Amino acid sequence: MTVEQSCKCDPGWTGVSCAERFCPYGDDPLTKSDYDGSLNAAIAQEDEIQKVVVTSANIQAFTIDTFTMTYKTVHGHEYTTYPLYQLGLTDGKIERALEHLPDGVLQNVTVSLTQTKSSFENDFSITFNSNPGDQHQIVVNTDGCKIAGCMPLYFGFSGSHTVVYTETRKGTKENIECAGRGICDREKGECSCFNGFFGESCNDQSILA
Repeated sequence: MTVEQSCKCDPGWTGVSCAERFCPYGDDPLTKSDYDGSLNAAIAQEDEIQKVVVTSANIQAFTIDTFTMTYKTVHGHEYTTYPLYQLGLTDGKIERALEHLPDGVLQNVTVSLTQTKSSFENDFSITFNSNPGDQHQIVVNTDGCKIAGCMPLYFGFSGSHTVVYTETRKGTKENIECAGRGICDREKGECSCFNGFFGESCNDQSILA
């Protein structure tokens, strides 16, 4: 019986021994639409939008409840934000928390927030402007972690609460290595783009290819 073993790689690395690098992923610039057989028409590819509603138990809890958010990449690596307070939350605060995740995994998101104190809830939508494809659901963490060594250290929720997730719009753009328009250099982790394409992930077109 043969037992195969491989390493669990750090973000950005791949291969049996984690000696190879991933290259940037992107949207194929030559495919801007998908064919819908039921409509018999081409449908423009779109960015993913996710909606999250976080509700505290009461106004007292609303003033002290804190949460973090975890984003999972296409490679299965998870990144967690610093804590955010229910009270005084803004769309800008959510955007900054997500865009400041390590390794630049979320470089451009747009957040639209409605905060309703009378119902003790924050209702926000996240649009993934620079991360194409069908995204893993952003997860809101409310359990808290209050012991030394917690990363991050945060209070969590003080009482009963709810978190409701909705995928408002599934991302339909490609999310492939070198956007399918280049070759990955596994040693450097850089894309070598085909003629007519450029950019970190070869997702920009300069001339007709």
